[in-house]
Amino acid sequence: MRVHMSEIYWMTVGADAVDERLDQLQAMLYKKLTGKSIQGDEKDRHERQGMLVAAMADKQRALVVLDDPWMPEQVRLLNPVDGSHTEHRLLVTTRIRDLVPKGVTRVELPLMG
Repeated sequence: MRVHMSEIYWMTVGADAVDERLDQLQAMLYKKLTGKSIQGDEKDRHERQGMLVAAMADKQRALVVLDDPWMPEQVRLLNPVDGSHTEHRLLVTTRIRDLVPKGVTRVELPLMG
């Protein structure tokens, strides 16, 4: 994976990523992508999500892992991968079935013993 992807970004989301925590995660991911800071209250969540997509457009073959989101809104607002940039990939690891939109590849794994 590391040979194929230029960069890998890992974001642990969790059930508590709502309101201010979701704003913080967007700001953290933006900083990882660009090296620049944004304030959590500088723009609304949808504008910040657009900033994430724009920042990702400058990358080559990047993988973003969203680990343990619990709500579709978390995935939507933390997803910087625009469908027009086919070299990028988004990997969502979750226990919540049907969290990601239809049309994506879903791999279900059994519980580890």
